[in-house]
Amino acid sequence: MNSKLPISCIIVNYNEGQRLAACLQSVAFCNEIILVDLGSTDHSLDIARTLNCRVFSHPKVLIGEMARAAYIQEAKYDWILCADPDEVLDELLIKDIFSFHHQYANLPETASFAFPWQFYYRGNRLNGTVWGNYQRKSRFFITVNGFCFLIRYILFT
Repeated sequence: MNSKLPISCIIVNYNEGQRLAACLQSVAFCNEIILVDLGSTDHSLDIARTLNCRVFSHPKVLIGEMARAAYIQEAKYDWILCADPDEVLDELLIKDIFSFHHQYANLPETASFAFPWQFYYRGNRLNGTVWGNYQRKSRFFITVNGFCFLIRYILFT
């Protein structure tokens, strides 16, 4: 898809240069990409700047969500997409995001979308562990004045 949506994507990164470009290219449909860097010493920052990300530095933390939460207020758009640097959104999910955004984004009761979630290890799907099996995770949500509100989930199938 060549068009962009009024979405800010926030990615927390630490030395993920090997995987980062693929992630950033998969979220290029977002009008804004924010990279929160935790002190990378690899080429991650060069990649992010080359792909026109807004880059912020944050002290290293053990849980990336802590750093992500600190930068939600920096987002230019109310709709936030969260991604990890080792994640790549596939074309079907991107099409669904476009469709659901156009259909539901302006409804006042819509606040969050839950995506299908599956972990892999060395190319093999994980099953039967805390990371295994098919799960859902809210990674696309709306903010109002920098605060997150959850009113209703829309489940991606």
